[in-house]
Amino acid sequence: MFVFQSSRDSAFDPSAFVDPFTTSVWICLILFLIVFSLALKAVFKCERILQQRSFCPSISLTSIMSFGALCQQGTSIVPQTIPGKCVHVIMYFTCLLLHHYYASEAVSSLIDIPLKSSIRNIRNLADSSMNIGMDESLPWIRNLGESEDPEIRYFWVKRVLPLKNPENVFINAGNGINKSKDIQYAFLGESSITYNLIKKFYSPEQICNFNELNLQPVTFIGLFVEKKSQFREILRRRLTRMREVGVYSRIKGQIISEKPQCLSNPVTSRVGLDETALLFTFLAISAALCLIILIIEITWDRMKITNA
Repeated sequence: MFVFQSSRDSAFDPSAFVDPFTTSVWICLILFLIVFSLALKAVFKCERILQQRSFCPSISLTSIMSFGALCQQGTSIVPQTIPGKCVHVIMYFTCLLLHHYYASEAVSSLIDIPLKSSIRNIRNLADSSMNIGMDESLPWIRNLGESEDPEIRYFWVKRVLPLKNPENVFINAGNGINKSKDIQYAFLGESSITYNLIKKFYSPEQICNFNELNLQPVTFIGLFVEKKSQFREILRRRLTRMREVGVYSRIKGQIISEKPQCLSNPVTSRVGLDETALLFTFLAISAALCLIILIIEITWDRMKITNA
């Protein structure tokens, strides 16, 4: 089986920020902002007429106010009339519920532990960018290219044959397990040996995040007895008795290594660049766009002054 650490598909995947709401909810949210922007504009316009106020915010400003309310940001411009304040309170209360629901869903998806890998089969692994290593001590491993399984042959043709020196893929099991602690490395080894090495070299957090991918379905071999054998019932009772008193479990534990259990249950998780790269990229693009708009606006104002 292959073992590898879980990793997110891409640092620039915006799904964590989009998935909390479906398309219909996003559309309703946009309509909500438009309606409340127009409502605030109407409230301020009525106040200017009825109360002789000198200031009336533009539709763009009321739109920013509505978006600020959605992001739980306050504003210094508040309607003075009771109906206008009611509109403001309703908007803030609705936005409060939406903001908390969205924030909880987005944060939970960003710091989900253990991570879920998108690599589900051998073909996914072959198409991924992971580096590959295989246990050199297994005698059958160099014959994988002759397998009748199309998935294994596809993997061999795509990931092993194109290498300049395919022999570099075959390494010591201990070195392979150490390398598999890197999220960009997958190691192929025998399950019992691999489990023992994982217990030895992996940290509790890495044990919780490691994935295993079997080359073929796992089958367990039992005790073969002829159907009409007179010893069949005797053996069945003896084996049942061995299970009841724990002899079977003790022998199994000595011969077969079981998969390491995830015992780490951290309350907090570190968020790295894999999760926040999209935010910093968006911030850089937005800053550059604002700078371009500023230059255009300054140029336009100078042209107006020159023409005047």
